[in-house]
Amino acid sequence: MASSHRDTRVHKREQFSGGPQKKNNRIILIIASVGLALIGLLYLQSTSKSSTGKVHASMVKASGGFIAIPLADLNNGLAKFLDYTTANGKAIQLFAIKSSDGVYRAAANACDVCYRSKMGYHQEGDDMVCNKCGRHFPSKDVNVITGGCNPDGVPATVQGDKLVIATADLDPRTELF
Repeated sequence: MASSHRDTRVHKREQFSGGPQKKNNRIILIIASVGLALIGLLYLQSTSKSSTGKVHASMVKASGGFIAIPLADLNNGLAKFLDYTTANGKAIQLFAIKSSDGVYRAAANACDVCYRSKMGYHQEGDDMVCNKCGRHFPSKDVNVITGGCNPDGVPATVQGDKLVIATADLDPRTELF
């Protein structure tokens, strides 16, 4: 009888504690939730924008009249936003990207239409999107289609394992910032 009473208590404990199967399900649910939260956080960081609409940028310095961006930084297809200060002390922002057609491109983070808002662009998939008006521009059109709200393309060349931009090509764009 004592054994029967103990079995009943063990059975009731399992019943109210969720039993081994429910515990395993909870653990799986917790792990999946944490995993999804981490994926969401990584996505937000990759497309993070400040409250002004500007995407967080890395500071870049020129050497010998050129800015050099490692191609490895662009091979993931994500735009790399850069802050640069011209020789006359004017801060500008640009971005570089390996477009969907495999070409490395660069542009000022401003356009002829919306530059006064100082909001620039952000990336959504393969498109660069104006933070002011919301228009989408395919990455393969950066530095090909110009004017209007299109990103203001900057000449850039691939030299070895770097995308190289002449600072002389950035100086005329200071009026956009």
